[in-house]
This record gives sequence, C-alpha cells and structure tokens, in this order.
Amino acid sequence: MAIIHPLRLPSLRAVFGGLPARPPAIALAALLNLHLLPLLDAETRERLERRRYVIDVTDVGIAIGLTLTAGRFAASPTGGEADLCIAAGSRDFLRLAAREIDADTLFFARRLTMQGDTELGLIVRNAIDAVDFDATRDGRIVQSAVRRVAQFVSLLEKRFGGEPRAGD
Repeated sequence: MAIIHPLRLPSLRAVFGGLPARPPAIALAALLNLHLLPLLDAETRERLERRRYVIDVTDVGIAIGLTLTAGRFAASPTGGEADLCIAAGSRDFLRLAAREIDADTLFFARRLTMQGDTELGLIVRNAIDAVDFDATRDGRIVQSAVRRVAQFVSLLEKRFGGEPRAGD
C-alpha cells in the first residue's frame, strides 16, 4: 500500500526571495497614492513627507523602500538607514491590511518590529488606523480584495499545514 504524503508548498522565500523589490515597491506606492494618501489630512501628509520607509517582509526576503515626496509615494532604495523600518511576515502584513488584527497586538507578540523614529512609527500607525477604507468605493474594493486574499491564504494554511515557512 502506497503512503500518500501531504503536499507541501515551497517556502515563500524560495518562490519570491530572488525577485527584485522595485516592482512591488512601485505597486505599493501606487496603491498608497490612490487609496491611502487622499484620506490623510494635510498635517499628517506633511509629517510623513521627505522620510524614508522600509517595509521588510521577513518570510519572503523582500524589503520594500518608499518615500513620500512632493505629495506622492514613490519607490526608493532600501540601502542605508531608513527613517522607519517596519518588519513582519507576509501573513501578518496581510492580516493588518485586512484589518483582522491590529499593529499593537502583533508588536507585543513580537511578530512586528519597528526600527528608527518611534514618533514617526506612531504617526504612521495612527494615520492608518484612522482611515475608514469602507467610506469610499475604491476603499471598499481594496479592502474586499485584501480580505479575500487573507481568506485564501488562511485556507491554504489549513490545507497544507501551519504558517508559511520562512526559508528552505
């Protein structure tokens, strides 16, 4: 009798880790410009301006650099020192975006880290928390898509076992 082994998905790092970070940075900047920036008040936008941000997706091995210049987010290099670096696994970032969990819960569980300007980190967190994405049609579409992706990932995890693996 043959033993059937459960299918294992390759690690996220093995699939995405070798890809360049610039395309996802450009895509994220475009999403932020379309769906987040218009909802931020002028004072918050001013406080975020001319700062370097790095989003480090730890299990994938991609660091995304962003900056807000002249009122627009743009991809930026990740080398050197960022004003704020936020690091977490892809699943946790996805759950944050889907609003399934808040940043404080992940931070105190040591699943999300922030390095750099602490005050800037609080400004970013508070700005995102204050945005009602369901208040606009585009925001509802984005939130619906993110929630569906989160549900799909959750189903994959249940089917193939556990959290995504960090690396092979």
